[in-house]
Amino acid sequence: MSKETSKPMLKEEPVLKEDLKGLRRFKADSIWFGENYETLKKQYANEQDQFIAVNDKKVIDHDYNLDKLIERLKKQFGRDTLGSLLIKLVTKEKITYVFPEQIR
Repeated sequence: MSKETSKPMLKEEPVLKEDLKGLRRFKADSIWFGENYETLKKQYANEQDQFIAVNDKKVIDHDYNLDKLIERLKKQFGRDTLGSLLIKLVTKEKITYVFPEQIR
Protein backbone atom coordinates (compact mmCIF):
# COMPACT_ATOMS: atom_id res chain seq x y z
CA MET A 1 0.00 0.00 0.00
CA SER A 2 1.21 3.45 -0.77
CA LYS A 3 0.80 6.20 1.70
CA GLU A 4 0.02 9.61 0.28
CA THR A 5 1.90 12.47 1.80
CA SER A 6 0.16 15.75 1.89
CA LYS A 7 2.24 18.84 1.26
CA PRO A 8 1.13 22.12 2.71
CA MET A 9 -0.26 24.39 0.04
CA LEU A 10 1.57 27.66 -0.36
CA LYS A 11 -0.76 30.58 -0.34
CA GLU A 12 -0.13 32.77 -3.34
CA GLU A 13 0.00 36.39 -2.42
CA PRO A 14 -1.29 38.85 -5.00
CA VAL A 15 1.39 41.02 -6.53
CA LEU A 16 0.87 44.52 -5.29
CA LYS A 17 1.13 47.54 -7.55
CA GLU A 18 3.69 49.01 -5.14
CA ASP A 19 5.85 45.88 -5.49
CA LEU A 20 5.78 46.10 -9.29
CA LYS A 21 6.58 49.79 -9.15
CA GLY A 22 9.55 49.09 -6.85
CA LEU A 23 10.84 46.31 -9.12
CA ARG A 24 10.57 48.56 -12.19
CA ARG A 25 12.43 51.34 -10.38
CA PHE A 26 15.14 48.90 -9.23
CA LYS A 27 15.55 47.64 -12.81
CA ALA A 28 15.69 51.21 -14.15
CA ASP A 29 18.30 52.10 -11.51
CA SER A 30 20.36 49.03 -12.47
CA ILE A 31 20.28 50.00 -16.15
CA TRP A 32 21.14 53.60 -15.28
CA PHE A 33 24.09 52.39 -13.18
CA GLY A 34 25.47 50.37 -16.12
CA GLU A 35 24.98 53.19 -18.60
CA ASN A 36 26.68 55.74 -16.33
CA TYR A 37 29.42 53.55 -14.87
CA GLU A 38 32.34 55.45 -16.43
CA THR A 39 31.09 58.76 -15.04
CA LEU A 40 30.40 57.18 -11.64
CA LYS A 41 33.88 55.63 -11.65
CA LYS A 42 35.51 59.03 -12.22
CA GLN A 43 33.43 60.61 -9.48
CA TYR A 44 33.40 57.88 -6.81
CA ALA A 45 36.38 55.59 -7.41
CA ASN A 46 39.10 58.12 -8.16
CA GLU A 47 41.17 57.31 -5.05
CA GLN A 48 39.62 54.12 -3.72
CA ASP A 49 36.73 51.79 -4.58
CA GLN A 50 33.48 53.03 -3.11
CA PHE A 51 29.92 51.80 -2.54
CA ILE A 52 27.10 53.95 -3.87
CA ALA A 53 23.38 53.85 -3.17
CA VAL A 54 21.06 54.70 -6.06
CA ASN A 55 17.38 55.60 -5.97
CA ASP A 56 15.37 56.94 -8.91
CA LYS A 57 18.53 57.17 -11.06
CA LYS A 58 20.33 59.39 -8.55
CA VAL A 59 23.21 58.65 -6.21
CA ILE A 60 21.75 59.30 -2.77
CA ASP A 61 24.78 58.34 -0.66
CA HIS A 62 28.22 56.76 -0.91
CA ASP A 63 30.98 55.44 1.34
CA TYR A 64 34.16 53.36 1.29
CA ASN A 65 32.68 51.31 4.13
CA LEU A 66 29.53 49.31 3.27
CA ASP A 67 28.45 48.92 6.91
CA LYS A 68 28.56 52.68 7.51
CA LEU A 69 26.64 53.33 4.29
CA ILE A 70 23.92 50.85 5.23
CA GLU A 71 23.57 52.30 8.74
CA ARG A 72 23.06 55.81 7.32
CA LEU A 73 20.55 54.51 4.77
CA LYS A 74 18.60 52.67 7.50
CA LYS A 75 18.37 55.88 9.52
CA GLN A 76 17.34 57.93 6.50
CA PHE A 77 14.93 55.52 4.77
CA GLY A 78 14.08 52.82 7.30
CA ARG A 79 14.87 49.11 7.25
CA ASP A 80 11.92 48.20 4.98
CA THR A 81 12.91 50.60 2.20
CA LEU A 82 16.58 49.57 2.29
CA GLY A 83 15.90 46.46 0.20
CA SER A 84 14.53 48.52 -2.67
CA LEU A 85 17.64 50.68 -3.00
CA LEU A 86 20.38 49.74 -5.44
CA ILE A 87 23.73 49.49 -3.66
CA LYS A 88 26.73 48.83 -5.90
CA LEU A 89 30.50 48.88 -5.64
CA VAL A 90 32.22 51.29 -8.01
CA THR A 91 35.78 50.17 -8.73
CA LYS A 92 38.74 51.72 -10.51
CA GLU A 93 39.58 48.37 -12.08
CA LYS A 94 37.04 46.43 -14.08
CA ILE A 95 35.70 43.37 -12.26
CA THR A 96 34.72 40.36 -14.33
CA TYR A 97 32.35 37.94 -12.67
CA VAL A 98 32.60 34.31 -13.73
CA PHE A 99 29.71 32.02 -12.90
CA PRO A 100 30.20 28.23 -12.65
CA GLU A 101 28.00 27.55 -15.67
CA GLN A 102 30.29 29.75 -17.79
CA ILE A 103 33.39 27.66 -17.04
CA ARG A 104 32.27 24.52 -18.86
